[in-house]
Formats: sequence, C-alpha cells, structure tokens
Amino acid sequence: MPLPALGLNCNIGIGRETVWGTSVARTKFNELVRFSGGLKIDRSFGAAFRGIQKRRHFAAKRFAEFETVVEGYYEGIEHYLKALFNTFSPTTGPTNVTVMTHTYTPTVLLLPGWSIEIEKDVQAFLYEGAKASSGTFSFAIDQLMQLAIQWFAEDETQVSHTAPTYPPETQARWDQCTIEVDDVAFDCRSIELTMDNKLNTDRRKLGTTLIKEPARGARMEVTGRFEADFEAVGDFYNKYANNTEFKVEVIQTGATIAGSSPATSESIAFTLPRCIATGEPIEIVDEGVIKAGLSFEAIFQPTGSLDAISCIVKNSVTTPI
Repeated sequence: MPLPALGLNCNIGIGRETVWGTSVARTKFNELVRFSGGLKIDRSFGAAFRGIQKRRHFAAKRFAEFETVVEGYYEGIEHYLKALFNTFSPTTGPTNVTVMTHTYTPTVLLLPGWSIEIEKDVQAFLYEGAKASSGTFSFAIDQLMQLAIQWFAEDETQVSHTAPTYPPETQARWDQCTIEVDDVAFDCRSIELTMDNKLNTDRRKLGTTLIKEPARGARMEVTGRFEADFEAVGDFYNKYANNTEFKVEVIQTGATIAGSSPATSESIAFTLPRCIATGEPIEIVDEGVIKAGLSFEAIFQPTGSLDAISCIVKNSVTTPI
C-alpha cells in the first residue's frame, strides 16, 4: 500500500509573472507553517423545472483561493512583501558595501501576478495568476515572525515538483523585536499588522468559467492589534478614550550583515505613522495580571505624504524577484 503524504515534505515556491495567468518558473522557496484552501469550483443548475428534483447541472465559476503561512527570515521574505505592497522596484544599493535596502510602500497599480507552487509530498499543485488579497504579520513571545497571506488565483493545475533551494536561516526571532509607540519603546506581548488590499476577485465574462484578473475594488485597509500587561491607562487606553492619534513601529533587528562597512544589522522595520484606536475593553478574567489589548487602524498622513504602512528591509539580497 502507498505511504501517506507528510507535511514535513511540503514547501512553497513562487515566481513573478509578467503576464497575469501565464505561469513562470518558481525560483524562490520557503518552508511552510500552514497551507489551507485550494481549487474552488462552483456548480450551477438549470432554471427550468419539471417536478420537485433538480435535473441539470453544469460547471460555473472556477478559481483558487488559499492561505499560506510562512516564518519571517531576514532574507527570503522580499517576494511576499512585494506581492502584498505591489511595489515594482523596491531595491536600492548596495550601500555600506554589502547592504541592500528594500523599501515597500503601497501602490495603486497591481503587479501582474505570481505563480505559486505548493508541494504536497505526493503531488505538486501550481496556482497561476495569484494575487495577494490580504496579509497579516504576527509577532509573539517564543515565536519567529510569521506572515499569513490570503491569495486568489486564476486556476490550479498539477505539475512536477520543482526542487527547492531555501534561503539562509536568518530567523527573525521574537527577542529581536522592538515595538515603539510615538517613538518610545513599548512593552508588548504580541502585535499583529494586517493589510487588506480590497481586491475585486469576482470579475467574470462570458465564454469561460475562469475569473478575469483581480483588480482593486475599494480603498485598502491597514489594521492592527497589540496585547500588553495593563500598567497605566496612558499607555494606550486613553488613546482610544481621548481619540488621540499615534505612531506605531515594529522593528526586527538581526545580526551584522557580512562585509558591511560601517557595520549594519539586517533588519525588517514596519512604520505606521498615523494610527487611530478603534477600541477594545479591558477585561478582568481571573485574579492574575490583567491583560489589555488595543485594536487600531492606520491611515494616510498628509503631512509629509506618508503611507499608512511602509516596510524597509536591510539584508544582502541583491536579486529579489
């Protein structure tokens, strides 16, 4: 009897398309934390009736919808950031000899798409024409940074597995993470940042069951939430009560980049310059330390024309896709 497929033999590969829905080779690979979803096929039934039972069916919409979760490394996260922010040319450098700087800010125009290959041990599945609908960056105690992305793709096919080459294991650890609120370090237990690109993914036309290329359907939304020990109302609760705007920064700082002069550390830094608290009650659930959370939304800052969210990565990657 055949052996069952194992998650430990699975991975994700990604390649950047130049024409939406035209697959390309997958050249960047990462280990998976989780994969869910896949091919979606709607079924339709004839409208004419004869008796109480349905008689005729036919294929309707065909597309793929799935989520991938990967851990954040200082090298090897560039392509996911590019897919989320849709930043066409994020890379500048080298500076400080070997340092490459990758700057990601949201753009109106979407990149053509991505070919994503998911190896499921006994079979590899290819999703062409994939676009990042939304993504969540998570930072928590005792964990590496994680990135969960929700993708919509034109179709799924079965392909031969591409042999993976993984990035260096430059892990973005929880103990390397600093949270700042209004430029002051803030003791935080966890924080999540979510980008929702508000894509219109249900574009259709006669003559095919496949969807048309997704486009923006509304203004993007950037939200977040953090949790901390409740120590003072001024830390964050009063920002909600008094409708006070604030800045949030999440900074991951790793080892020194080899050969950099002056010495420069690898880093991943998110900046949300103008946030508004959307609230969350402070609840007492037991006799121990009270935990308090705060949900917030980031918006454009007219002063300085600053985006609701930006991300700057410094590493030695010279050829991101």
